[in-house]
Amino acid sequence: MSNHKLYFYLLICLLLFNNNLFANMANPYIKGTQNSLFIGSKDVSVTKETIDIELEKNLAKAAYTVTYEINSDINSVLPLLFIASNYEHDFKVVINGNIYKDPKVLKKITTAEIKKEFSFLKVMDNERVEVPFSATETASYYIDDLISFNADLKKGKNTIEVSYFALNAYNRHNWYKKPTIEYSLYPSKFWKSFENISINIHSETPFKIDSSNIGIPMNISKNEYNTSYSWQLKSITLGALSIQVSPKISKLSSILIAMEPFGIAVLILIVLILLHIKYLIAESKNETVRFNKPLWYGNLIVPVVFVLAFLFSFSLIDWTLGENAGRFHGYTFLIIFALPVFWIGYALFMWLSYKLFFLLKNR
Repeated sequence: MSNHKLYFYLLICLLLFNNNLFANMANPYIKGTQNSLFIGSKDVSVTKETIDIELEKNLAKAAYTVTYEINSDINSVLPLLFIASNYEHDFKVVINGNIYKDPKVLKKITTAEIKKEFSFLKVMDNERVEVPFSATETASYYIDDLISFNADLKKGKNTIEVSYFALNAYNRHNWYKKPTIEYSLYPSKFWKSFENISINIHSETPFKIDSSNIGIPMNISKNEYNTSYSWQLKSITLGALSIQVSPKISKLSSILIAMEPFGIAVLILIVLILLHIKYLIAESKNETVRFNKPLWYGNLIVPVVFVLAFLFSFSLIDWTLGENAGRFHGYTFLIIFALPVFWIGYALFMWLSYKLFFLLKNR
């Protein structure tokens, strides 16, 4: 078989079995949802904010339920502005037990209303609004993309609950997803008063907190896997909440990740070399044979198997990780262009080993 035909068949194998080939050409960084709720009045007191985050199994998406307890001195209509980039679906608001869903809860907000009710937002000339998510971080949105609604407040205690699905940010270069949960606490700066924030993060499957800019959770060790974590904040010193989480992976996945695809391929190569030498020696004992088939067949096959083992090890590790896999490995298929070098190097190594065996045998 000619070399160009062999290359063609190898490429076909890669297209059939390496399902990461084209996916790896995408952006490795998945941007998460930037979200926050701005209250358009300083005449009400936010006595409590509860942020409940339910993570999906792969931790990449989350269902947010943010509840505000608000005290109002009079019956009033409170303008609220929800800002979320990349939020998924099912935006819902519950005001004092009354449920409002898309599109009923939504309304267009005008430039004049933003300037009047949300003066801390900067309206630009191109129908966009610059929104602060922290003291140093801002984001720009089209006015039509903002979610605005009015809350009918009664005198005394009121409850406003906002629910939606969001994306968590993560880097797919990692073997498995380690999403970062981000939520802007900055709007509290514009409230009349603030007392405390409760944060609850939970999932069906165990996960752990890798890092947190609000300290370790209550009653839980930092490195402990669990299905639920909680924090209680009495004061806000940060502009945005940032918590990185990671899933609990199997021992098999941990071993394979520690070995890396190259280590897996080298282990397979060592086994193949030992088998190759075994059959090479066995054939060499037959004095009537002038052409040692195992020598040259092995020289052809072993480098190919090594390259394929390296490539398919990525898919193997992803398979063991399941839906938690990052599945972004770069242009790993380019290793096939190094195959001629492997062929030459391996053939030279085995030929010298073969000659050394005969030299020692005839001593």
